[in-house]
Formats: sequence, C-alpha cells, structure tokens
Amino acid sequence: MIRKLVLLTLLLVSPIFHLTLLAQGAEVSIFVGDSLYAIRPIPTQIHHRRGWDIAGYSVGKGDTRYITGTQSKQLCDSSTPLFIIRPTTGTLFDMALVRLNIRHKRREFATPHISNTPHQRIDLATWHIAMEGEDAYRIKPLAPLSPGEYIFINLSAPAIDKESNVLTYGFTIR
Repeated sequence: MIRKLVLLTLLLVSPIFHLTLLAQGAEVSIFVGDSLYAIRPIPTQIHHRRGWDIAGYSVGKGDTRYITGTQSKQLCDSSTPLFIIRPTTGTLFDMALVRLNIRHKRREFATPHISNTPHQRIDLATWHIAMEGEDAYRIKPLAPLSPGEYIFINLSAPAIDKESNVLTYGFTIR
C-alpha cells in the first residue's frame, strides 16, 4: 500500500516539477553538424564541508557548487558552436557562459557563489547575435572556445531551492 502511494505521488509530482524547471531561465539548443539539439536544463548542487578545528584554527571548511557528472550529454566538435536561445526570464543579455573545472568526478564552479564565478555575459562585443523568430536568438561566439566543459546560466532567473541552486545548460567542446 505504501509503495503504491509513493509511486502515485511520484507520478503526480514529477511532471509538475519538470514543468517548473523548464519554465525558469531559458530554452537553449545547440547545432551539432546540421542538426539542432535541445540542451536539457540541469540544476546546480552545493556541497558543504564542515571542516574541523585544530588548536583554535578552522581547517577544511567551505562550500563547492557543482554539477553531477564529468561530461555534458551535448558534445560539440566545433570551437565556435551555434546556439539558439529563447530566454523565459529576463533578456538574452542576462545569459552568461561559464567554464567549469572537472574534479572529483563532477563539474565544479570556480567559486561557490555564482555572482563571483568568472563568466562571460552574452553581448555584442563577444558574440554574433541574430534574431530567430519573435523571441529567440541565434548566437555564436566570435572567438573560438577552448576544449572543455561549459554551461549557460541565466543570471536573472530565480533560485530553484533554498541553497540558491539554479538551472544550467551544459555542453562540451571537444
């Protein structure tokens, strides 16, 4: 009986949760070859290290913001990929590109606070931007991206939980 209730709850809540995730931030797609693929939004997570005290000094304490997995599901061989972005919160200029570090089998931000993480905002100086329909943009970096893990993040999107986690749209440049 309990098992059926849990299963029913998951079936009812899961679509609502996924619709909530998709409604925040943006819709991002990437061209790989001649095909357009949607990039699924993935929430960030935060790991709190409690640390310990040694002779009155706090050691090993800190936070790490990360995304699970060592590689994105969207792989791209081009160093200047083409994207289509449809912001649902804010404008295109609220979107930013962040390069992630791979450590401990996960993709980590440089700092736990997103506002302090080095990022490149989407603007006319560094991106080629063209309209795609009424509310979408076709964007391409002017300078090649070096191989690695990247994410798009909407800096004006609200947090999805009390830990200030947000949705990201990851891709890998090979």
